[in-house]
Amino acid sequence: MNVALNGFIVKLSFTELELVMDNLLKPLCAHSPNFDFYQRALKICASNKLSLYDAMIMQAALDSGCETLYSEDMQNGQQFGGL
Repeated sequence: MNVALNGFIVKLSFTELELVMDNLLKPLCAHSPNFDFYQRALKICASNKLSLYDAMIMQAALDSGCETLYSEDMQNGQQFGGL
């Protein structure tokens, strides 16, 4: 954010930066993992023979209320919980 305000050739105003934060940063911060998240992901990993990385993606999708998860690593039409 500091670079956007001070380092860009065309610097952003505070209002422009706030719009960028609302439209870009806020959606990326929608899920904040905690200890329980990692425990649940580990259970998914162990019980579904997924990599830990894929299990964390799946758990984040479940925590965020997603209904569909697109992944090249999982089988087409595969169901898990609410996904």
